[in-house]
Amino acid sequence: VKRAMEALSPTARARRESLFASHAAGGWWLMPPAPDGHCFVEGHDPFSFAAPAVGLMLAFAVARRMLGRAGVAVGRAVRGQGADQVDWSRFGDVSYFTVCHLALSALFVGAIGGEALGWMADTGVLWEYEQPRLSAGLYGYYVIELAFTGESCVHMLLSLAADSSSRDVPMLIHHAATLLVMLAALRAGFVRVGAAVLFIHDATDLPIDATRLCQSLGWTRSLHA
Repeated sequence: VKRAMEALSPTARARRESLFASHAAGGWWLMPPAPDGHCFVEGHDPFSFAAPAVGLMLAFAVARRMLGRAGVAVGRAVRGQGADQVDWSRFGDVSYFTVCHLALSALFVGAIGGEALGWMADTGVLWEYEQPRLSAGLYGYYVIELAFTGESCVHMLLSLAADSSSRDVPMLIHHAATLLVMLAALRAGFVRVGAAVLFIHDATDLPIDATRLCQSLGWTRSLHA
């Protein structure tokens, strides 16, 4: 612990000593008082993510309708005969999530893929107490992910309010848990850890999305493949 403290900058060292003292005095238990977290990120304010994320939630709500309709149009053209047997409402939802998961995965690679390679080469930096200021790309990526997940939770809550028999309950639990992990990582200061987990989450959802699309269209041979 002494060596770790000596390696810190004067500002980070003073902040950590203050947190140790307040914790020992019973000032906090699970999470330090805001805006402090479990690591010191230069200039990090977890509450600065709220306003842009809420604004983007409205954009995702619009995108849900547009992408859902576009997905249904493409699906009807591809399905041809037997289109009446498809649950197009569900297909539109899956189309929306497929496009979003693909776009978010591409955003991660394009916006912060370079710096993320550095994290993966030395994962220890993800857990260090003192971490550098968040890049503009990382900040933007996390805001967009918060908006996407938050809008999904709100949409599914409204769906359940309108129809208590909706099949959205498992996915609501899934998205609510994801949002909780994102907020915890943001509040604790481990934004880089949260971003890495989100990328893995989105990228690994793509094969599942493809399976659900094939299932909706009745492409059983594709499912077996």
